[in-house]
Amino acid sequence: MRREITEAANALFIERGFEATTIDDIAAASGMSKASSTRRQRAPLRSRLGSATIRGVTVQETSTVELAYVPTTADATGALRTRMRATPAGRLQSGIILAGAIVVLGALVVTLTLPKRPHLGVTVLCLAALALLIGLHMLVPALQARQIHRMVAPQGEFRAVVGEAGVRLTSQDSETTFRWPMITRYAETDTLFVLMTPDKHSVGIVVLPKRGAAIPPDVDRLRAILDRNATRV
Repeated sequence: MRREITEAANALFIERGFEATTIDDIAAASGMSKASSTRRQRAPLRSRLGSATIRGVTVQETSTVELAYVPTTADATGALRTRMRATPAGRLQSGIILAGAIVVLGALVVTLTLPKRPHLGVTVLCLAALALLIGLHMLVPALQARQIHRMVAPQGEFRAVVGEAGVRLTSQDSETTFRWPMITRYAETDTLFVLMTPDKHSVGIVVLPKRGAAIPPDVDRLRAILDRNATRV
């Protein structure tokens, strides 16, 4: 029964948020009466739930982490670049661009070091190709990030609830829940946790900025939840 209550609580926290979940809700979801669940499970719940008072029952140490943040262009840029480094498809793309840049640079060096006067057209072509490859690597993620930010900026502040059941994102006009089978991998940067779908290209990503944590220890707790439910890459 302890497991059923814990699982019910975690699912409700993801679905409704920690503050909106009551002992009655947990009892109903787990098939117990409120009196029975309070009497028999108060001690276990203290070790699983967060510091708050729910329907008169004081509980401590939450099993979920809540973030509140306003998305920025830098968040999207960092997430896209992190995905590129973390996925096979992204690494292949970076490798192809790097190899192309090396070839073009080599051709430019050969052209400039030939005994006869370098051909202006070839030199310009090599420089243009090199600039294009550098632009693909540096500018494309930034441009994509700006487009993403324009889509999400009107939503204002986002709130994320992360727990053993998954991740729940809410904003002004949207609410989305991701269960862990949908986001099986994650990468961490100095400022972000980037959750990724299991496909080769990681088409879907969930960005969790560390600045959204209410207190610094929440970042460590969030990392622990991710480690239990996803693979770090």
